[in-house]
Amino acid sequence: MKLKILILMSLMTLSLLNSQWVVNTPEFLVSTDLQHGKGYPAIAELKDGGFIVCWESHDQDGDKSGIFGQKFNIQKQKVDDEFQINTNSIGNQLKPKVVALQNGDVLLCWATSSNRIIMGQLFDPALQKKGTEFQINTKTSAYPYEVIVSFSNSSFVCCWPIFLVRNFVTGVAGQRFSASGTKIGNEFLVTSETDIDTLVGGPAILPLYNNEFMIYWVCDKRFYSSPREVWEIHGQRFDSAGNKNATKFKLETSSISHFGSLDFSNLTAVKFPNQNTLLAWSGHLPENSSRDDFFLFSV
Repeated sequence: MKLKILILMSLMTLSLLNSQWVVNTPEFLVSTDLQHGKGYPAIAELKDGGFIVCWESHDQDGDKSGIFGQKFNIQKQKVDDEFQINTNSIGNQLKPKVVALQNGDVLLCWATSSNRIIMGQLFDPALQKKGTEFQINTKTSAYPYEVIVSFSNSSFVCCWPIFLVRNFVTGVAGQRFSASGTKIGNEFLVTSETDIDTLVGGPAILPLYNNEFMIYWVCDKRFYSSPREVWEIHGQRFDSAGNKNATKFKLETSSISHFGSLDFSNLTAVKFPNQNTLLAWSGHLPENSSRDDFFLFSV
C-alpha cells in the first residue's frame, strides 16, 4: 500500500493571549493532486502579499519524484492550478527551496539524485517561467541539500554540501548569480580543499549589509578517529564579490558534545532587524546522550 501524504498548512497568524501563542488561522489544504505522495514543502512570501508553496511529489511528473508548486493570494486563496516546476522529468527531483527576489521574480531550486546536480528555475511575478531551468553547480558534486539567499539588487547566492574526500561530505561550495540567473564569477569553496572534517549540518546562509553574506556549517573534528564527539559550528564571511572577507571562525558551543542525528537541515540561521543573528540546531548534552533537544545560540 502506497503512503499518500497531503500538503497541509496553517499560516500561523499568531497572537499572544495570557502568555500563550495562539494560531488564528486553521490549517488548509495546499496540494490539489491527492494521488501521489508529497514531501519537503517550502514557502516564500511574494511581493503582492501572497505566497507560493512548492513541494516534492512522487511519480506525478511521469518519472519518480518531481517538483510542484501552488500560488496563493493574500486571502490565502489558490491562484490558478498547481503547476510543475521542473522541465526535465528524468529521475528524481528532490528537496525544493524557494525565495522571492526584490524585483518580484521568484527563484526555485532543487536537487537531482542521479548525478548530484542542483537545478534552478526563475519565474516572473505571475509565476510564468523566465527562460529555461539552469544548472547551479558545475565543478563540485552536490549532496541534495541546497540553501539560497537573495539580496537587495535581486542577485542571489546558492550554496550546498559537497563530496571531496573518499566520497564523504566534507565541505561547502557556492555560486553567485545575477537577477537574470547569469553566473557571477566562478563556483567557490566555502571550506578549504585540505579540510577533511566531515560536514554534518548545514550549510545555513544569511545576507549582510551591502550584499555581503555569512555561511555557517557544522563539522565533525574527529571523523577519522574515536570518539567522534567533537562537533563544531564554523562560519565564514564573504564580501559582495564573493571573496572571503575574514578567516574562518568557530562558535563557542562547548557545552554541547553532539549535534544529534546526521541531518543537513539540523542547522538554521535567522537575522533580525537589529542585525542580531540566532542559530538553532538539534543535539544533546553529555548527560542526555540518548535524547535530542533543540538549542539556540545568539551571535
